[in-house]
Amino acid sequence: IVPVGQILAGALDALRAESPADEVTGAKPIFVNRSGGRLTGRAVARILKRSFALNIGGDISPHKLRHTFATHMLDHGADLMALKELLGHESVATTQIYTHTTPQRLARIYRDAFPDDTASAGRGSTA
Repeated sequence: IVPVGQILAGALDALRAESPADEVTGAKPIFVNRSGGRLTGRAVARILKRSFALNIGGDISPHKLRHTFATHMLDHGADLMALKELLGHESVATTQIYTHTTPQRLARIYRDAFPDDTASAGRGSTA
């Protein structure tokens, strides 16, 4: 299950409508390769890596995007159980591996828990 907005859903439906049906299953993949077949995970990773390197510089992978997605969701208030479902994990322990807590999130959590403690807010102390 992947939540998407109406505009993206419409664009994906249009892509699927133009896609040729698989000869074996009859399914119509959304993303196809040059010969009209379903894109493999490796092909997507190669396209992503090449595009990112050419346009932005640096290195990226689908796995790194999962980490970024998880961190972004947590930083914007998603709870771990919802994130577990979005990532398709069976165990919340697996989801915790994908999450990275940023210093900004830790500071916000601390401020939310101790709103009157303005003396230590923003000092970066680890004590």
